[in-house]
Amino acid sequence: MSFLKEKCEKYVAEYLNNYEPYKGKWCYEDGCLLQGAMLLYKATNEERYLKFILAYLNEFIGENGEIKGYSKEEYNIDNINAGKVLFDIYKITKEEKYKKAIEILYNQILTHPRVEQGNFWHKKRYENQVWLDGMYMVEPFYMRYETEFNGKKNYYDIYKHFTNVRENMFNEDKQLHYHGWDTAKKLEWADKQTGLSKNFWLRAIGWHLMAMVDTLEYMSEEIFDEYRGLQILFKEAINGVVKYQDEQSKMWYQVVDKMEEKGNYLETSGTLMIVYAMMKGARLGYLNEKYSMLNRQKKFTIAICYDFDGTLSPNNMQEYSFIPKLQQEPKKFWEDTSKIARQNDSDLILAYMYLMCRRAREQGIEIKRQDFVNFGKNVEFFKGLTPEFNRESANGELFGSIIPDWFERTKSYAKAFGAELKHYVISSGLKEMIEGSKIGRKFDKIFASSFIYDENGTAVWPAEAINYTTKMQYLFRINKGVLDIQKTINHYMPEPDRPVPFKRMIYIGDGMTDIPAMKLVKSQGGYSIAVHDGSRRKGKSSEKLLNENRVNFVAKADYSQGSILEHQVMRVIAKIAAEKEVESKE
Repeated sequence: MSFLKEKCEKYVAEYLNNYEPYKGKWCYEDGCLLQGAMLLYKATNEERYLKFILAYLNEFIGENGEIKGYSKEEYNIDNINAGKVLFDIYKITKEEKYKKAIEILYNQILTHPRVEQGNFWHKKRYENQVWLDGMYMVEPFYMRYETEFNGKKNYYDIYKHFTNVRENMFNEDKQLHYHGWDTAKKLEWADKQTGLSKNFWLRAIGWHLMAMVDTLEYMSEEIFDEYRGLQILFKEAINGVVKYQDEQSKMWYQVVDKMEEKGNYLETSGTLMIVYAMMKGARLGYLNEKYSMLNRQKKFTIAICYDFDGTLSPNNMQEYSFIPKLQQEPKKFWEDTSKIARQNDSDLILAYMYLMCRRAREQGIEIKRQDFVNFGKNVEFFKGLTPEFNRESANGELFGSIIPDWFERTKSYAKAFGAELKHYVISSGLKEMIEGSKIGRKFDKIFASSFIYDENGTAVWPAEAINYTTKMQYLFRINKGVLDIQKTINHYMPEPDRPVPFKRMIYIGDGMTDIPAMKLVKSQGGYSIAVHDGSRRKGKSSEKLLNENRVNFVAKADYSQGSILEHQVMRVIAKIAAEKEVESKE
């Protein structure tokens, strides 16, 4: 394997050292090479790739952003492709000429001729023609500009381009997209009824798949309808082309659906395009793990640690069954808890546990361990934490399917990177209630407050009380793999020997009581996410934590498939996996 790697690196180095601009002017072919070099630079941090890109661009881009060999008046959509690398180069160098060049290319998009349905002509001299190739050339650039420089104003326009392709260039029977579409229906290659080309060209399909996954990468998750809609189109296109994969070689034929036809052949470039889209789609969470590289490396552990009340459940767990059983309003119960804590200079958690026992005795209610477990069965959860029934449309017909719960989806995603994902709760709430809840069995370990029970099995005294500062102890237990609370965690353990380094830890909490834990994880190289219920007040409170640099991300507590929170977590998992892979090679 090392020999092969060495050979590949030598080939790439020689190719770049001897490379001359393909056409001597600004063109999409060079743009593909520049994109590849940028991806290599991001993956390896080797300066030679950056130097190659800069040497090329400095030859073509003047101080005012003018581009040698580029003419807007050609209205050639291919010419946008070479500009994709400019976004990263501008971020790296901060040189204004690159930003000016971006604006010049974006100006072409604003005035580029379009077909009646809204898509761009492929070229000025290709009147009324839409090609799948063109989707790759322009849409990722267009999307990135809208996200980074234009306030996401034209998201729907971009999304509409993809839906137009789906509506007009997709064969329902074959589940494949045609290469070209003459909307005027005049050209000799175009079907007189539909305007479509006759065959399904592999490389065109590859361009289109790469267009979708690259556009999704630069798309803000906040524009949910378009973001989710493009994911659905991407999955459909992937599922369609997979059916035509050659069983033996795992490649695809040049004319995709005519595998047996004389003269047809297995084609390399289109195959690689499809594989690129699959692997990237899996890495970013748009596709499931079967499209990724399984078992690439020795398994390692990633931990997600959760608060419970307000994080997984909208309310305090006692409010669903226990407090109603006392025939008391939740607000009054918590007011009384705060009063007891103030009067006795007591910890707030110990105060509520004391009040639970006292109020139960006053009501003549014996609270046994199983009672708490049963109370937990009524706890409600935020969307996505439990399995959901999904209704989707295919070919105009509705069908139903079960969407796996959050825990299954995230574990499956991590597995695709060779990681074992573990879920932990660190809560001031009651361990017994969490255990009895619908998601109690989903956690590898529950750290929560609990009671001592007398000889009759009745709760009489706190056994464990977890508050906002002691939560940090349990993070260190997870970090060192010392999950038994009877065992000390104070012994020295070198960082490399710790089962779950903080940099492979994600903490999800909802507010002020989670701040020390959030800050600890973040300061040690891990990731903290502040979630909220979607209300304006709690949303602002979470944003405050972000502004104060106490958390990495903020999101609504929506754990459903395709949510902002899901994508934040999955991107973190992918980043952790990438860093682990780099470490293993050092």
